[in-house]
Amino acid sequence: MLTVFICKIQKIIFMFKNTIENLTASSEQLASSSEQNSVTVNQTTQALLSQKEQTYQVASAIEEMTVTIQEVANNTNATATAAKDAEALSENSRGVVNDSIKHIETVSGQVSEVHQLISELHQSSSEMTSVIDVIKSIADQTNLLALNAA
Repeated sequence: MLTVFICKIQKIIFMFKNTIENLTASSEQLASSSEQNSVTVNQTTQALLSQKEQTYQVASAIEEMTVTIQEVANNTNATATAAKDAEALSENSRGVVNDSIKHIETVSGQVSEVHQLISELHQSSSEMTSVIDVIKSIADQTNLLALNAA
């Protein structure tokens, strides 16, 4: 029975180690996703600042009628490119968020598994305590019989 208990503990320790390794990998992936998200936000901010500057240029071009048509066409193309870039960055961000959700769900499942393993360990510990109490009781009775025999 003690060998079975030791095997269970070894299995639990192995599973716990694997779970910790998976949690570490998931945390690293989550950190990487967060870094990618930060880069995406910075790029979007730069694109928006660029777009703001281009809008100011369009307003100046309207005041100068001789260059208005050319300036409006150039800025419209630049704005369309920035919008496409922003859309692409938005799609990328959506993928990063979805990956983050998947990693969080994986971590949640692993935490549940660890909880189950700890519950099993607690049950095994309780069983071991009962066996130790029986052995102690037998030892006490043996000592008492030895004293009585002497």
